[in-house]
Parts: sequence; C-alpha cells; structure tokens
Amino acid sequence: MVPHHQCIDDTTVQANGTISGLYTPSSSHVGQVFFDQDLITEVEKTAPHSTNTQELTTNAEDSILSGEADTVDPVMEYVYLGGSVSDSIFSWISMGIDPTQDNTVTPAAYYTEQGGVENESSGSGMGGGGGSSPGGTSSGRSP
Repeated sequence: MVPHHQCIDDTTVQANGTISGLYTPSSSHVGQVFFDQDLITEVEKTAPHSTNTQELTTNAEDSILSGEADTVDPVMEYVYLGGSVSDSIFSWISMGIDPTQDNTVTPAAYYTEQGGVENESSGSGMGGGGGSSPGGTSSGRSP
C-alpha cells in the first residue's frame, strides 16, 4: 500500500511574478535534468536570463552532470517550436520515481526581480539544509 500524503496548497503569487509555498516543501524525488550546452548558451542570450547575475556552471564544469551521466542519460531531448529559442522549445525526458519516498526540499537558488539569487542555506545546492529566500518566501528558478 502506498502511503497517502496530504498536500496543503499555500501557493502565493509574489509581486515579481514568482510563486511561493507551492504545496508542502517535500517531494518523492529530488534531482536534476540537463540541457545541452548549445541550448543553454542560446537561452542565456535572451531576457530575462540575460540579466541573471548568478554565475553559470557550464555542463563541462558540472560535477552533478558528470556523476549522473555515469549511470543514466540526464540530458533533455528538445526541438525548437520556431526559428529561435525565443519562439519556445518542446522538451522531454523519461524517468522513474519511487512514490514511497518523502524528502524535504530546499531550493539552491531563487529567481527575483534582480535575477537569480543563491540560497546560502541550501546545503551547496543539493536540496539539503534549511532556510528561506530573500523576504522569507520559497520559490525556485528553472533554466
């Protein structure tokens, strides 16, 4: 029997358009997926990503990617939905998740009006530790 987890919807839309409190801060899976470096480079040239002041870790420098790539393919497949990345992309990946896991989640960074801000309490970006974002909210930044 799979344990039942009650989700409480505390979702709040912040003034900068990000969200906080999306249900409870727990998850059955904490992990990362990756995009190829050519796509990342194109995305970083477009707003709002071009205003991000958080240092970018390239795929070649990413120890998490190299560790994951030893056993699985963590890189998203994608196609452009127009002539450029600004026209949107469609991406996909397959993964298995153990629904009996219940892990507490702390984001490594937040997206604010000033761009990406590292969560100094995130436990080196691995989802550990505790803490909150500037202003005491919880919202994540996705590439």
